[in-house]
Amino acid sequence: MNPCPNGCDINRYGQCECSPQQIQRYQRKLSAPLLDRIDLLVSVPKITLSKCAASSEPDDGNERYQKICHAREQQLQRQSESNARISGTEIEALCQMDSASKRLAEEINEQYRLSGRGFHRLLRVARTIADIADEKTVSEQQLLEAASYRQIFNRHNGARSDAQE
Repeated sequence: MNPCPNGCDINRYGQCECSPQQIQRYQRKLSAPLLDRIDLLVSVPKITLSKCAASSEPDDGNERYQKICHAREQQLQRQSESNARISGTEIEALCQMDSASKRLAEEINEQYRLSGRGFHRLLRVARTIADIADEKTVSEQQLLEAASYRQIFNRHNGARSDAQE
């Protein structure tokens, strides 16, 4: 989805002619219950052709692909299915956290007023990030990274969080 009705990258180029009310109305077309079912909400800025052409390092993605395959294999061995397919109760049990990480998870839940579904999605993404890093426990950093993927609407003029209607 574009950040505004005109498709401008509001934060990067400042070329948007839409009013904050127009942006808010446009972004509200996606309801909170629908957004609650989306694991990753990521803002992808426009890249100029010259910047794209200037990239000197080829990226075959092989190392990332191998990490993802390894993480998926870990999930299948641990629970016979991917993190995306297990219940909320199961993901809570699988997200082994120290007391600081548990406290942070609670703070994120309260601050962004996540629904039960939204909180479990946050944990699923954090557990997957930990799996990719080949770690047994979910760290504070992984929770923060998972939370950052759910906050796209907070970045655009404060229009909404994923828990507001």
